[in-house]
Amino acid sequence: MFFNNDPIGQNAPYFEYAGSPQTTQSCIDAFIRYLNSNDSITLMSILSCNHYHALMLTFGESDRLAFIRSGFTSGYPGEGPKGLAKVFRLAQFFNIQIREFNVNEDWLKKVNYGQVTQADVQGLDQYRSKEPTACYDYLDALPFKYDDVKGIFNLFKEIIPYSIIDPAISDLLEKFKLNPGETLSNGYKRLEQHLQEKFKTNSFGTRIFEMFLSPEKANNNIWHDNPSNGICKARYDLFKACFEGFRNERAHNEYVNNEDALFELILLNYLFKITKFLNKRAEKQGA
Repeated sequence: MFFNNDPIGQNAPYFEYAGSPQTTQSCIDAFIRYLNSNDSITLMSILSCNHYHALMLTFGESDRLAFIRSGFTSGYPGEGPKGLAKVFRLAQFFNIQIREFNVNEDWLKKVNYGQVTQADVQGLDQYRSKEPTACYDYLDALPFKYDDVKGIFNLFKEIIPYSIIDPAISDLLEKFKLNPGETLSNGYKRLEQHLQEKFKTNSFGTRIFEMFLSPEKANNNIWHDNPSNGICKARYDLFKACFEGFRNERAHNEYVNNEDALFELILLNYLFKITKFLNKRAEKQGA
């Protein structure tokens, strides 16, 4: 009867599967992807069987469930226990409720093959751990100090926040991961060219800012949002500091680590955002 009323499975449960039971890192990455998603994880259920562990993630009142396969392990020194300790600490840090179920082999196999049913989930309470705090022992394998926030954040990979990137530099991002230094250098050159065209000048670098954006040479009429004199000066200082502190360094050394590169990219992106506030009259002033 069910199949007659739902021929293509539109009413199938909202279950997702991620990670590989063969690699711990794929399961850590999957958990972090869910952390970064728009839906907040409210409950992390550890599905344990013979020192193998999978995860079931719950998202608020939604019927959505995400299963991360059993790439986590415990009971011996190694990457599997370290991985479980990492996601456990992440869940704690982000105030996600944690509970454990001691399931049987068939249950864990269904997770790994992506075959969990609604009935399986509804019957999960029978496997609820009789020692709710025992799972905290998994933290013993944590490879950094418990209160090391930097250690927690280092678990996240550097990700470009595409939703805030200015279209003026969007085409440069294709090569950012392969060569961030070159990408940033090209971005600074593009910003310089943009301001040269805006102010109709052949000047370059900080000279452009001194001639057209400095409080001594410009006033708030150059900005269409009519900022205060203090904000005008702050914008000038920001452009000047970024070029002196970062752009000049890029000209002599294109190497930059991923973390610093992403920070610098966001800063460069913000400079492009600020140029949107330049009044069209700026072209006349610079003429």
